[in-house]
Amino acid sequence: MKPTHLALAFLLAACFPWEGIANEGSDQLFIYTSRHYPIDETLIHKFEDETDALVFVTGGSDRDILRRIRSEGSSSQADIIIAADVRMLSALQQDGLLTPLPTSFDLSQFPEKFLHPERFWMPMTARARVIFFDKGKVPSSSVQSYHDLTKPEFAGRLCMRSCRHAYNQSLFSSWIEHLGTEQTTRLISGLANNLAENTRGGDTAQIKAIAEGRCDVAIANHYYYLRLSSTQGSHDIKESVGLVYPGQNPENNENHHGSHVNISAIALAKNSTNRALALQYMEFLTRTEHQELLVRTTHEFPARNDIKQTKEINSLGVFNSDDISLHNFFKNRETTLNMCDAVQWK
Repeated sequence: MKPTHLALAFLLAACFPWEGIANEGSDQLFIYTSRHYPIDETLIHKFEDETDALVFVTGGSDRDILRRIRSEGSSSQADIIIAADVRMLSALQQDGLLTPLPTSFDLSQFPEKFLHPERFWMPMTARARVIFFDKGKVPSSSVQSYHDLTKPEFAGRLCMRSCRHAYNQSLFSSWIEHLGTEQTTRLISGLANNLAENTRGGDTAQIKAIAEGRCDVAIANHYYYLRLSSTQGSHDIKESVGLVYPGQNPENNENHHGSHVNISAIALAKNSTNRALALQYMEFLTRTEHQELLVRTTHEFPARNDIKQTKEINSLGVFNSDDISLHNFFKNRETTLNMCDAVQWK
């Protein structure tokens, strides 16, 4: 294993986000990623051991990675780009900074809705954006759709992270695809009006806020609940916080079009100087053992059709997901950001 190269790259990304490492050989791979999971590093080390390649990783948020690659342009060292949310890859594709995967690269095991029609990325894992509620205060029957959270009865009771965060932006983009801009504007306004005071932090903070009695309902990704539930001292979370997959009533098509699902994905940078090694790493990630490892350690859903879910995920129940193709979301970016600004939800 070669931990020094990985550690150095992460350290440079954290302390000097615009500094790079010179590319000095054909067996080096440069990864820019907005995922920050230990299992990703473990898999990189394993790939290094198998191939004798050196892997350098630059980490940051989706916004940081996007800004860096745009700034670097044709001089970017990135061979591979890994995004926590596929909207970042859509932005890079629109900028002409990605290269389609060759037709020889097998994507047949992934659902079509997760793929770009021109093969600009490979899915890694999936996650559902779901509703959480206080079991002692809120009947699950009252929160069966995202739209329910805009009702006056939830005024001052909703916790939700920034309107402008990628997870929410993708959710709102899916609403535009289903409902149009006018109704989506009303829904975002309804959510903003119902926010509890001093709502801040990421998805984990929103779920904890319910357990602590600071709000009664929240929208967050499913795996944060599983991570919290599996930690020591998680009794309050399990006992007090419930989860609903929204949009499961087929008789009400307007409000029930399945739960919103998004993906983490990996793409080939346009200016990669080592495409063969980059594709080799992507194929490495598609192996069954590695897909199962990703799901087991992150509590995300498998992106591949043939990979089984964990028992922890199965404990949350069965649900129907929204079937909208994810590559459509980016086209609504400016519209959804303007909607957030219009209701002064930062």
